[in-house]
Amino acid sequence: MAFDPEVFVNQYLAVESFVQYLAYYRGVSNKMDSLTHSRAFWESVRNGHLKLATIAWCRVFGANREHLVST
Repeated sequence: MAFDPEVFVNQYLAVESFVQYLAYYRGVSNKMDSLTHSRAFWESVRNGHLKLATIAWCRVFGANREHLVST
């Protein structure tokens, strides 16, 4: 299989998005115990970042080139 720089760039962008969303998820998760107000909102934010991280990870391996860049 020949190296395709375009595929690498697209996969890199998807991995970059994955890491960013995962960091946001973990950051919010670390503060959940200390929250006293708007807990339901922050749970939704946390879960949303986990969902986006999952989608970004799946795009690294399961999508074609046209769908990788649309972040």
